[in-house]
Amino acid sequence: SATSMGILERCYAASMLVAAGLAYPVFRLHRRGRIRIGDRYGWWGLRGFSGTWFHGASAGEVQGLLPVLRRYRERRPEARILLTVTSPTVLDDPN
Repeated sequence: SATSMGILERCYAASMLVAAGLAYPVFRLHRRGRIRIGDRYGWWGLRGFSGTWFHGASAGEVQGLLPVLRRYRERRPEARILLTVTSPTVLDDPN
């Protein structure tokens, strides 16, 4: 039912919040975890951002998004676009 789904969603959100809080010290303890820790927690300094958010988890997904982004830009040249990626290695992809 709709009510139980709301409860499940709240439980999931609460468990993710707890997991993120527990993971934070682990990230801080390891050099690789400290790299871009703010990005991991969504601290991008985008308070009040108004635009369209696209996300690609891998280099292949980002490549797949490029035609979508081009088409979007053609149709809405004034739109602000935020593109996020899961891995920093995506940014190093020469394609």
